[in-house]
Amino acid sequence: IPIQLKSEDLFITGKTVPPITYKYFIKKYKELMQSMEVLRSKPDTESGRLIQADYLQQLSKLHQDYSKICKRAKRNEMLEKAIELQLQSLEIKKSMFSENHPEIVNSYLSLSTLYSDYKKSDLALEFGFKAVSSLEKIFGTNHLMIAASYAYITSLYINMNQVELAREYIQKTVTIMQRALPDGDPE
Repeated sequence: IPIQLKSEDLFITGKTVPPITYKYFIKKYKELMQSMEVLRSKPDTESGRLIQADYLQQLSKLHQDYSKICKRAKRNEMLEKAIELQLQSLEIKKSMFSENHPEIVNSYLSLSTLYSDYKKSDLALEFGFKAVSSLEKIFGTNHLMIAASYAYITSLYINMNQVELAREYIQKTVTIMQRALPDGDPE
């Protein structure tokens, strides 16, 4: 998983970006890559595959985080790499867990966020709804996790300027919260 990132690729350069930022990215990237190399040299086991999926997810998150301080061209490259890594992690997890396992749901939500950052709203919604569908099977339709997921879907629709759909999902959020929380609950 080669990466080409230089300090000049950062959006803010010079004294305004602590050198630790770039150095931390490179250090963490190298650590994760070394760990994956060690893992590849060991026998293929279920726990090894799960650790590999976790490393891929960590690498994806690292790319996503650093895409936020990169110039536009490098930002897109970092997000594309983050999506690629997250999809690899998801494939490993799908080979090990059922569709409704929390690890799968977490990957769906991560992909939805990545696609939203990458301005691919249709894919962000697709993975957001996959997560909601799985969560409904786990918790039922009136759980606070579903309300939180609907609130996230609302934010995606707002970003897409689809006000009526956003209104529909925020209403679903409020309805679930009113049912789930006792009267007078400040949370």
